[in-house]
Amino acid sequence: MDPKSGVSEKVTGTTIRSVEDLGALIQCARREQGLTQLDISGLAHTGNRFIVELEKGKPTIQMQKALEVLELLGLELFSVGSAFSFSDALPEQRLVAKIAQ
Repeated sequence: MDPKSGVSEKVTGTTIRSVEDLGALIQCARREQGLTQLDISGLAHTGNRFIVELEKGKPTIQMQKALEVLELLGLELFSVGSAFSFSDALPEQRLVAKIAQ
């Protein structure tokens, strides 16, 4: 457990390749912090249904809301470049989640 963020280091450097991966990461971080879906929905000023659907990997989630939930949990998304042009990759192929430093 990271004493600064309160999040387990298990979620550090998790590669996100799908909305399902993102939902699983959010659910893991939420549980590691001892929070319920209702807790997160209240803190994020969103409906509980959004959190449930986000954690289940609903493909049409609102990205801004998802980013706000990540931030609330002490997580951030960033891309990792490689030898090929970033514009050649699909966004979901290059997103990585990491605990905010």
